[in-house]
Amino acid sequence: VAVEKDQVIGTVSIMEDGRMGFIFRLSVELGHRNQGIGLSLMRHAEEELTRRGIPEINILVEEDNQELRESYKKQGYEEGNVYRWMAKERK
Repeated sequence: VAVEKDQVIGTVSIMEDGRMGFIFRLSVELGHRNQGIGLSLMRHAEEELTRRGIPEINILVEEDNQELRESYKKQGYEEGNVYRWMAKERK
C-alpha cells in the first residue's frame, strides 16, 4: 500500500501457488500517477514473491493496452501466452 497524508494512493495485490507468482492488481490514484509510485509497488511485490521462494512472476495485461505492455517490457517482463478471461455471474 502507498500512503500519502493518511490517504491510500496506491495498492498492489499478489497471489502465489508455490511455483508461480502473480501480481494480480496494481492501482495508483489518477492524480498520483507518473511519480514512480507504481514502480515502487511493483518492486515491493516482486521482492515479496522472491522472498517467498517464487521463481516466476506473472502479470495480466489487456492485449490492446500497448503502452502498459511496453512499460512492463522495460521492467524485464516478456510477453507470454494469450488467454481468454471468462466470467460467470451468479444469481
